[in-house]
Amino acid sequence: MALNIKTQLTTREGLQVFPSYARIAYMVPNEGNLMQIAIQYWVDETNFRNGTPDFTVANREITLLTVPFDRLTDGDPLQFAHQKMVEHLESHNIVAEIVLD
Repeated sequence: MALNIKTQLTTREGLQVFPSYARIAYMVPNEGNLMQIAIQYWVDETNFRNGTPDFTVANREITLLTVPFDRLTDGDPLQFAHQKMVEHLESHNIVAEIVLD
């Protein structure tokens, strides 16, 4: 599972990237009531698959997210993490779609 980013992003170095590709990593601490979600960005899926380093976005607010999580009611954690990150990006006017790979 991945995200296709359909909004122009700006790297820390000031370069414009459009479109881009992102992967999600998540962690649920032992208490199990929060999920921490991180996102990494690449120019495209090919760069990700070839091991090209990811790029750092200028807006660090769109790289990390912590949300309430309930293992019993929130369903599949991978799907949940992707959906929450899509919602978070949308709150920053960034359009992203979940893709299966």
